[in-house]
Amino acid sequence: MDQTPGPAAEEIYEKAPNKQYMVTDAPNFGQARRGFNGSVGWEDNPQSGLRDITGPELAAMKRDADFYWAIKLKGLYPTMTLKGKESVNGHDAYAIEATPPDGAAETMWFDADSGFLVRTQREGEGPNGKVTFGITFDDYREVDGIKLPFVMHFSMGDFAFVIKLSEVKHNVPIDDAKFDKPASH
Repeated sequence: MDQTPGPAAEEIYEKAPNKQYMVTDAPNFGQARRGFNGSVGWEDNPQSGLRDITGPELAAMKRDADFYWAIKLKGLYPTMTLKGKESVNGHDAYAIEATPPDGAAETMWFDADSGFLVRTQREGEGPNGKVTFGITFDDYREVDGIKLPFVMHFSMGDFAFVIKLSEVKHNVPIDDAKFDKPASH
């Protein structure tokens, strides 16, 4: 059986103030879903099944689901330290170490010219223990007056994948039930 990963379809839903749901249909893997309804975090995939997200992983998920994350950095990360200037994708970027009140420090790189977030990295707990999570953001485009990255390179330990957005829709009604943990299989 061919285990080569191919293009996967992904849908991401976000709703203010703090709800997020992602579903990925990947060839040779199946459907993976991950959601946060404002208080409960969960994940369901063919490899590990349905599980609750708890502890530091839940704290990180809660921050990631904050719809206003970009304008609430000072509140979400009370301690931020400039670590210097580094190259990310061939561009100068300021590296900021940001420490939340309830978790390990993260590093965020902001493009020195545009100010856009171009990379994040943090150590975290996953279903199999500690792992390094990284995201590189690229191909910023304007949608409804907001600049958004249309390409995101994800890495989790030895596993890496790329998400390329085909479209973004704002202000679409989303039923709150979409974010709730599904019933057990």
